Amino acid sequence: GEYSWEQLKNIEKETLGKLVTRSETMYSLLKYAKRLGKTVICISDCLLHADDIWKLFEKHGIEGVDRIYLSSMVGRSKANSEIYDYVAEQEQTSSYRILHIGSNFKTDVENARNCGFNAVMIDNTQESENTSLFLSVCKSAANVLKSACSDFWYGLGAEAAGGLYCRLIFE
Repeated sequence: GEYSWEQLKNIEKETLGKLVTRSETMYSLLKYAKRLGKTVICISDCLLHADDIWKLFEKHGIEGVDRIYLSSMVGRSKANSEIYDYVAEQEQTSSYRILHIGSNFKTDVENARNCGFNAVMIDNTQESENTSLFLSVCKSAANVLKSACSDFWYGLGAEAAGGLYCRLIFE
């Protein structure tokens, strides 16, 4: 059948709630940064609302994040690099003073570095017990959808909604 916008948003929240886990590597880095007195922010191309991200953090015992910048909230993306300059401006600091840590080479490392950020990549794919056939199918579906069109917003939607799409076809 057809789904309303609210139903789709709720399915996305529920799906992420089941699939998202805390990366112990990232969380260790977060705690270390806080011990050093650093500001910790989260930058994501997620389409959820910040309240939903805070709830996920709470669910997984993630403490110490000072602020969240989401593409869905600020209208800029890591995928096209626009969010990085925005974050530096909002944080009132030079981009070279920011260390961005992420798991995607293109969006988290290359694009951040092109905007003057220091950036490193971590591979946390082996940490999660939730890494499964389902997640592999979701990632594959998103990559197929993204490669089908060069439009940025289509690609972002494919990446963000890939899991939602897979959940709907598996149900």
